[in-house]
Amino acid sequence: MPFVMVSDLILNRTWNAELIRTHFQQHDSDNILRIPLSLRECDDDWCWALNRKGEYVVKEGYRVAMEDNLAAISDHSFLWHLIWKVVVPAKVKLLIWRILRNALLCKHNLRVRHVDIDKCCPICGVGLETDFHVLYDCSFAKSCWLLSNLGWVSFSSLNTMLSYVLTSLSMSQREEVFMLIWSLWTHRNDVVWNQIFQQPIYVVNRARAGLEEWQLARLHFRVSDSCTKPLAAAVWQPPPLGHYKCNIDISVQTNGSYGLGMVVRNSLGYCCEGQHMVVPGLMDPLLGEVLCFREALSWLKSKNYFPVCVETDCELVVNALNSPHSDSSYFELMINDCKALLHELQYVSFAFIRRSANQVAHTIVRAAGSFSDFDWGICHPLFLYDALSFILII
Repeated sequence: MPFVMVSDLILNRTWNAELIRTHFQQHDSDNILRIPLSLRECDDDWCWALNRKGEYVVKEGYRVAMEDNLAAISDHSFLWHLIWKVVVPAKVKLLIWRILRNALLCKHNLRVRHVDIDKCCPICGVGLETDFHVLYDCSFAKSCWLLSNLGWVSFSSLNTMLSYVLTSLSMSQREEVFMLIWSLWTHRNDVVWNQIFQQPIYVVNRARAGLEEWQLARLHFRVSDSCTKPLAAAVWQPPPLGHYKCNIDISVQTNGSYGLGMVVRNSLGYCCEGQHMVVPGLMDPLLGEVLCFREALSWLKSKNYFPVCVETDCELVVNALNSPHSDSSYFELMINDCKALLHELQYVSFAFIRRSANQVAHTIVRAAGSFSDFDWGICHPLFLYDALSFILII
């Protein structure tokens, strides 16, 4: 194979897919093409991949070096303070604690404790039922994770997976992970004790519904205690006369690609234009959020909507855009691309809104998840009719 440099694989700030597929195997080519490239000429730099700042920390280096040993140690004290901060029911936190203490009563752990029981997974009937298998690596569990907003990424153990979740994902994503683990274990028990099998989508929806119901009950209890009225869900507000708003959202596809949705509306709430695109990417929802923001700015750059405010329901992106600090992470590289575009587009501002006020953009990426790239003008797709009608009625 002739000598090829990384710079040879990049053509006009995009990957040279033909050259990459010539020199790499299919799996490696797909992974390379999923890496978003910066819009700017940047110097090469070292980046530590195990935290958001991209900076090496001795503690994390030690943890990686000792990972195999840590998997066999029951006392993961460095995780406890993060586990207890996750806002989920106490029974769910207890389940996570039992997993990390190697105390979950799966068949493997029962056999280790000399209980005479078969070792096969009761759901797939193939693998040895360890906690990692039944909650993450079983074919049924994989289907559930892929149907969630989180996707499925290869890990060597539940301890490693939970370490990643607790140190790298946002609080809302941690909550979703914990609830899905609880729903998977509940389904496992239903199969073992009641012979009740459910579809993966049922397990995923039960996790979401359980979290929402618990959060609503918790909010109602807190509000009742303070003798105040319950908080209403945030509603999208039209921009001032002569201004525009561009709402954006993402979905993570099962193949690791991102579905990016954006829609521009005027002061009357009418749809002016919109777009949905599918771009290759790694399964990191936060990276997908900032990539969507960057693509929206590039899209608006060729339009005539001004002044316009870009609204996103990812607070981490908005905080990073407002922060004067910078680091060596890949996330920050994308943020700096956005800052450079915002400097060019003086008529573009940005703001954080809650998910309940971002339903139109959310509907685009959910309804269009099976479609390829497409766009529209004032005649919006039929699947947006209900979401837009609700806004106009409000």
